[in-house]
Amino acid sequence: MQKNELTFDVIGMLKEVMDEVLPELIQKVKENLEPRDSRIFNSVFDQFYRGERLKGRWYDKYHIPLAVLFSSKAVRLGQAPPETVPASNLHDIGYAFLDPGLKERGESKENLATVRLSRILHMQKAAGPAAKILIESGDFSPAEISNIINTVVCHDNGNIGLPIEEEPLLLWVRDADRTLVMHLVSFYKDWLS
Repeated sequence: MQKNELTFDVIGMLKEVMDEVLPELIQKVKENLEPRDSRIFNSVFDQFYRGERLKGRWYDKYHIPLAVLFSSKAVRLGQAPPETVPASNLHDIGYAFLDPGLKERGESKENLATVRLSRILHMQKAAGPAAKILIESGDFSPAEISNIINTVVCHDNGNIGLPIEEEPLLLWVRDADRTLVMHLVSFYKDWLS
């Protein structure tokens, strides 16, 4: 690179912009949540996405609130089942448990086998921690927990070439997961691809 070339930190710029709007986004999410969903949201956000404790991908602290906001509005309108909100909240926590090198290689999208492995493992590794969070909350029945965990462990099946069940909860969580593409942070993901 020549000295007079302009360098631009895309990720740094996106983080800066998103960090400015994050408090407002979090407030909007909380205003739309039922008490039990609010407790799960606070627990998940505090454990995985707040400040220096960020354990998932760098943009998950924006992605998850967007997905939860979308889900909560769909539930309030009677379009989605109530379990959509906690499932959307928990769907990507498995990235916190991936080897950092694998997570980084999976995000770079250079090797499709690594991307696929990263997607599979993040779904699998989310099951135990998500079940623990739901059980400890005391707000969910065993049937609800089962539905939520089943959704979390297969929400990216379509992205890795596995069949997708035509089940309302799964389809709503997949839609919530896709809300990121309507946001500035998606520019980063598109840029990588």
